[in-house]
Amino acid sequence: MHDEHALSQDIYEKEIDPDFIAPKYWVDLLSHAIKSLYQYYFNNNTGFDIVSVIPAKKNKNPRLENLLERISKNFIGGVNFIPDLFIFSENARSLKTLNQQQRYVEITNTLFLNDKYRNLVRGKRVLIIDDVITTGATFERAFSILNENQSYIVLGLCLAKTVSINETSKICDSCGRTMRILKNSDTEIRFWGCTGFNDTNTPCSHTESIVVKDCPLCGRSMYKHYNRQHNSYFLSCEGWNKNPKCTYSESL
Repeated sequence: MHDEHALSQDIYEKEIDPDFIAPKYWVDLLSHAIKSLYQYYFNNNTGFDIVSVIPAKKNKNPRLENLLERISKNFIGGVNFIPDLFIFSENARSLKTLNQQQRYVEITNTLFLNDKYRNLVRGKRVLIIDDVITTGATFERAFSILNENQSYIVLGLCLAKTVSINETSKICDSCGRTMRILKNSDTEIRFWGCTGFNDTNTPCSHTESIVVKDCPLCGRSMYKHYNRQHNSYFLSCEGWNKNPKCTYSESL
């Protein structure tokens, strides 16, 4: 389902394309949500005073800021669209290589309210947009900032939540960074890859196979493999080249 799902494909494109531009249906969907959410939650037609986004870090693609500008063209008055309501400090790091606790610490120390809007948000109904939520640390920080500055109502809106085939958080044995599930473009077999792979300063190429099940004969882990000769997939026990040896396998 993940590989065939249009939104999932677009979100993956966002990850690999540094110049990603949100597709039009994102604009339409979020515009509809902005017009409908306040009525849905509070049963009145007052609407939001301010709509903003989680900003891009320095020298990164301002994809959400650009998206907000396109959304704003579907509205005539009534809503104040502010792309730079929040700012990241210049030393802000990418959150992709951080676990949940590290994300919380990083975002708390680097995401702030833009000083020029400090008085504007007081008593206002604010909606914050992000495209993907992973741990919720960014939204939590944004809500905290606005509540500290006495905003009246604060809501968050995102298109998707990051999910994984395996929800267990995995740490790289080589460098200690978090790992994520990737897919081999040749065999289409998924594997664990270190998030530090593209780090220009201290790259890490450590990978691990994904455990599919326990071997029914010896209890060790079984992994998915591709047979090029027969163009087929199979599971095999990790004990095939270990002592004691186990050659159990299953066709897929």
